[in-house]
Amino acid sequence: MDASSFIVAVVKELAGPAAGVFGIYIAARQAIKGFRAQKLLERRLDWYDRMIKEVGGAQVAVEVAGLEGSPEAGGNARWRLAAARDTGWQSNLYASPSGHREVEAWRERVRQVAYHHPPVMGQPESESVSAACTHLVKVLAAEMRRDLGAVDEVVVSARD
Repeated sequence: MDASSFIVAVVKELAGPAAGVFGIYIAARQAIKGFRAQKLLERRLDWYDRMIKEVGGAQVAVEVAGLEGSPEAGGNARWRLAAARDTGWQSNLYASPSGHREVEAWRERVRQVAYHHPPVMGQPESESVSAACTHLVKVLAAEMRRDLGAVDEVVVSARD
């Protein structure tokens, strides 16, 4: 047996296992990539859900404060707004660029109200903040529906 036939025999013997290892590596990378994309989508949807709930809760508290006009109701409304505002900082991680701009504009409006006014929240101020909350909830809900639509498209294409 000469050297060239020996090399051909070794290559024939190693080609199958090498292809198998390479195939396993490619499949594992694809699985990890899909898992990471799924986790990111789950985090985004979780953030949308938390943000919508917190903004909606703050909106109710603001409306109550505007109707009651008491320092306790105003303090509760400001506390709820501050909590929702703190959750909003993650918009740069999870929201689309337009959604991020909407959240940041809402956060600035909340900062002006929550930190720079007396404890009693008046009716005009309450209505202004409530309208801003309603607008933000609509924007976030639309983005959440868009992302859920993307999930539906992925599921449908995976079934085909």
